[in-house]
Amino acid sequence: MYKKNQPYTLIRQVTQQECHWLERTYEIDNIVFRFYDPTYKCIGQNGWVFCDAIDTSPFFELPNDAVSIM
Repeated sequence: MYKKNQPYTLIRQVTQQECHWLERTYEIDNIVFRFYDPTYKCIGQNGWVFCDAIDTSPFFELPNDAVSIM
């Protein structure tokens, strides 16, 4: 069942070369959380918006194929 604060895990590495807007590389097994506040349409169609802790900023986009619900 879906939960708002459900953690997601990275299933592949996402580098700054792939996603230039990231402040760091996200490694396999890193934990992130969906971000639900306004993003002002800055997220692409192939990504979801996340944050490093529940309901915190800054938010960032990760590719859909890089994350899996835990």
